[in-house]
Amino acid sequence: MEDAVDFRDLARVPQIVAESNGTLTEPQVRWWIFNASSNGLMECGAIVKVGRSVLLSRAGLNRWLSVQCRQAEAR
Repeated sequence: MEDAVDFRDLARVPQIVAESNGTLTEPQVRWWIFNASSNGLMECGAIVKVGRSVLLSRAGLNRWLSVQCRQAEAR
């Protein structure tokens, strides 16, 4: 059985961008989503698809960003 999804943790792209206070841009986040299968975003549980809607899990996105930061530091 899959982990339960907390709907309070989910947001659409514009909402995530607005909450980032200028750190993220909508095209940037949409690019990440478009490439989710190759960049690890899907594996971190950041993407939740409901019908045609794509929602982001704030917790999953934070996990993914942490992994990206660790990988950048290792280079």
